[in-house]
Amino acid sequence: MHYDRKIKYLELMEQGECLQSAGFLKMEIRDTQVTLQIKVEKLKTSDNGEAQVLLLSGENQAVLGKMCLEQGKGSVMFEEINSADLSGGIGYDDLQEIKILLQEDRYLRCKIKEKVEIKVEEKAPEIKAPEIDEIEVKESELEAMDK
Repeated sequence: MHYDRKIKYLELMEQGECLQSAGFLKMEIRDTQVTLQIKVEKLKTSDNGEAQVLLLSGENQAVLGKMCLEQGKGSVMFEEINSADLSGGIGYDDLQEIKILLQEDRYLRCKIKEKVEIKVEEKAPEIKAPEIDEIEVKESELEAMDK
């Protein structure tokens, strides 16, 4: 049985700048089922209505669902989501960030894992072992090694 649980904080972003912490999310996976609970707080009391919950992986983005905000607070739970395809082809292992859209230049962000780029050289450098006749060993050195 595969089990993993993550608790992450939500950051309020405005015009690309992090302003404050604004809640948290709990993500739990059991075998192939994912449960995601989001709790938002500490927003402006004017933050009301529906907000889209997006999943991000590299350049890919998919809508997971919506949540309701009332006077700057709200919570939602997404249950029994298939870990291989949370939404739009993004799997649990690929998920890098969750974003909740508030207004045009305001959103909540939660980084799940950092994007890692690994550069691999196409061909490893060739290492050449010396030829046997290139090695000169003095008799005195051989005698010293035998002792």
